[in-house]
Amino acid sequence: MIVQLWSWSSLAALLALFGLAGPAAPPAGAAASASEQSPAAHFAPPQLVGREDEFCRRAYRIMMRGSRFLSDLYREWPTEPNCGYLGWGGSGEKEIYGNLGFAYLYALLLPFGAFDDTIAGVTRQEAQRRVVGVIRYAAFTHFSGPHTCTDGRQWGGGWHGASWSSVFAQLVWFTWDELDAETRQLAARVIVAEADRFIGVTPPSGKIDNTRAEDNAWNSRAMAVACVML
Repeated sequence: MIVQLWSWSSLAALLALFGLAGPAAPPAGAAASASEQSPAAHFAPPQLVGREDEFCRRAYRIMMRGSRFLSDLYREWPTEPNCGYLGWGGSGEKEIYGNLGFAYLYALLLPFGAFDDTIAGVTRQEAQRRVVGVIRYAAFTHFSGPHTCTDGRQWGGGWHGASWSSVFAQLVWFTWDELDAETRQLAARVIVAEADRFIGVTPPSGKIDNTRAEDNAWNSRAMAVACVML
């Protein structure tokens, strides 16, 4: 079944009214909350609901054709088992957002329509393996995890990190049933860490050429998805 999901931007905009923004990642050694210690125990992805119509079917066909571009972009990451990235493995915007965004395309195609491997250039099983690999890579290399990206840095905890983590969270949501216990724990920790760093923070504010409304909107995405999923 192909579905049309409720807009994440609507929820993010609603939370942005409260002026939610945040600082950098918490310092190493900071005390962990109960949810940080075992976040997967609190994690319960809601059921995906929606409807199917001609617009959805047309959008699905367009996305399926677009996925062909990804057929030869996946790279294995040998540091941990069953990990990889699509495109580039760095920690910057082009790398982490591209990696997560490419995997997000697969994650939308797999549950919501008739995946066609002759168009995608990879089988359904391979596309699913890649999504899980990207989730694991991103979880291991986030500031809440134990490793760094291919450029020697961790991602998240700073500029646009909350926005990137919301895409990551939706990948986890769509793929939850395919993830093992270790991956669920790592993934939930990312979502918790990005949301928790905004607690008690005074939101930025400006005027004229930079109201900081955009900052507050993209930062609120981390808390929006955490509130829905945890």
